[in-house]
Amino acid sequence: MNTARFAAIAVVLLTASAAAQDNVPKTSVSLDRVVITGQTLPSVKEFFDNPQYGTVALSANGDHMLVTTPINGRLNLAVIDLKTRKGVGLTNFGDFDVLNPRWVGSERIVYTLGNLNSPTGPDLANGGGLFMVSRDGTDGRKLSPTIKELVATGATVNHGFTYLRSGSKK
Repeated sequence: MNTARFAAIAVVLLTASAAAQDNVPKTSVSLDRVVITGQTLPSVKEFFDNPQYGTVALSANGDHMLVTTPINGRLNLAVIDLKTRKGVGLTNFGDFDVLNPRWVGSERIVYTLGNLNSPTGPDLANGGGLFMVSRDGTDGRKLSPTIKELVATGATVNHGFTYLRSGSKK
């Protein structure tokens, strides 16, 4: 479970239990909504839905921002031009979420695939791999196959790649 969701659950539980005391404003709790002193918290469904935006990162030159956002029911990659405020979806995966996107300079993005809502946390069980796409979506490449693809080919050894960091300028 992601840390923000865990913290929100903890706040709701602590507030609900403290509401029984006379010195704390009353809280009404139901499966649909939690209302605390006139403020409405998200419903259980809204709480566990994918966020509107996941990872957010600025390009090296500060002109573009990458985000993971729900597209096709999964978190996919999009880039927003900060000058025009227009966004472009770069990926459209329906079976995996885009995980760990990173800028490589200001023109390319690398990422892996996985299942964000796995019960044990972000899971690469069938995903993994390493992929690259240009910020305008024109040049996408597979740098390393997913585990699912390796299993389908009968491979018994996975020599996958992991992005560590981009080179430093001197």
